[in-house]
Amino acid sequence: MNLLTSDNEIPSLPKTTETEEEPLSIKESQKFLPRNRSNNVSTRTKSYPLNIEVTTSASIPSSHRGGYSEAIIRPTYVLVFSALILSSAVYVIYRGDGSKYPKTTVSGSTGFYSLSQKHKIIKSVMGNHLLDVPENERCLVEFPSCSCRNLPPGSPQNYEDAEWMAAFKSNRRRVKIASKNKDLHFDIVFYGDSITEDWTGTRFAKRSNKYWNTTKVFKQNFEKSFDGNYDGLAVGIAGDTTSNLLWRLQNGEMPDELRSRVWWVLIGTNDFGRNSCSAKSVVAGIEAVLKEVLTRAKNNDYVVINSLLPRGKLSTIAGIKLWNELKRVNEHIQRVCTALSNKGLLVEYFDATDIFLNNGNIIEDELMGDLLHPSTLGHRLWAKEIVKFMNTTLQLNR
Repeated sequence: MNLLTSDNEIPSLPKTTETEEEPLSIKESQKFLPRNRSNNVSTRTKSYPLNIEVTTSASIPSSHRGGYSEAIIRPTYVLVFSALILSSAVYVIYRGDGSKYPKTTVSGSTGFYSLSQKHKIIKSVMGNHLLDVPENERCLVEFPSCSCRNLPPGSPQNYEDAEWMAAFKSNRRRVKIASKNKDLHFDIVFYGDSITEDWTGTRFAKRSNKYWNTTKVFKQNFEKSFDGNYDGLAVGIAGDTTSNLLWRLQNGEMPDELRSRVWWVLIGTNDFGRNSCSAKSVVAGIEAVLKEVLTRAKNNDYVVINSLLPRGKLSTIAGIKLWNELKRVNEHIQRVCTALSNKGLLVEYFDATDIFLNNGNIIEDELMGDLLHPSTLGHRLWAKEIVKFMNTTLQLNR
């Protein structure tokens, strides 16, 4: 894909014009001269882009022009020309397409990608899935009247009930507090549903005795003050779908001021379990979330999509059917992440399937007692693999 399109041509910088100034007096001009100079030559300072100050020739009264004026003026032209070249180069690197976002350094690439270039890459890989899923293909065959039929996949949606809104406001408040601390840079921020919220030991921002011990696992791995390998933040709401997370991201849970080296996303299982959406719909939803996170991510940030975890009784016909749908989604999202990575974007896919399944492809009870949410032990093993992934694949422990 040729990224050097006409949209990204380097804009020319406006020419700087000199303005006439009142001649300086002999006394005033002398203070700009070297101490061993007796000639009365005046100079002034002019500002160029990036606050680079260079010395340029000023209006010099003819009666005061001496033999040193050309010696000052000629180097001045060199300085002016050098400043323009430098400012042009910096402009190309940081604002080449006029975008308000800084360009993103791409791993394995020799250049920089602007926001518009990232969008072109994303579109070339994903297309526009809001239009790709026909209405009659948005639901599982067993549930032809699911809620996905009325809401196009990848559309943001919130809930009006007080419990959900309280949880969202709690998340936004924690994010806002973290964002205000300019010295706080997270290594990893998790986004998702109840499985992600379990890291905080809460349900809808209220303490959950069932998952409270999971907070200890989080601190031991993602809080350096508790001897964790990294510093992390978990932002989840129980029961959320891809549409819910997309709305949250767009409404304060991922502000520009929040800084992290890795953005870790696990979302989509409730699109199946709660909304009975088809695999195509879930894929479109995850891709919409991925695009939103990529758009908001800063320079050198990694975006990692966690595979949907196994769920349900995989020994039953219904369980097998659902697991096959989840695997279809995982396989597709893995291909998308690989394609984006091959084009230079910092996107990775993390497969957590084997953590929770035994050799007979059955969910281990001690790791996922309700066949949906990882237990404290399940979270511990999952956290261990996440840390290992960050150390080896992302090489963030250097």
